[in-house]
Amino acid sequence: MDFKRRFEQAGENPFVAWRKEQGLTRAELARLLGTSYNVVYSLEKGHYPAPLPERLVYAIYKAGLPFELITEYTRWRRGEPKEGTVH
Repeated sequence: MDFKRRFEQAGENPFVAWRKEQGLTRAELARLLGTSYNVVYSLEKGHYPAPLPERLVYAIYKAGLPFELITEYTRWRRGEPKEGTVH
């Protein structure tokens, strides 16, 4: 299942869904982002505010991750519905 469906159906953090879809561990994602395991753990647990800190946005951009992850994280973190859904 792709990360968008996981996120939409289960309300899963989009970074967790994407990482799992890619078959990456948290440590591997941390290396890809050039950051620590603790940063990835905190990101996946929703400890970062929305919007994300600029240094993390830059790391995501530089690593080539889908930029929509940032938008979806912001919605997820704020508890906002997915664009196009009716609540």
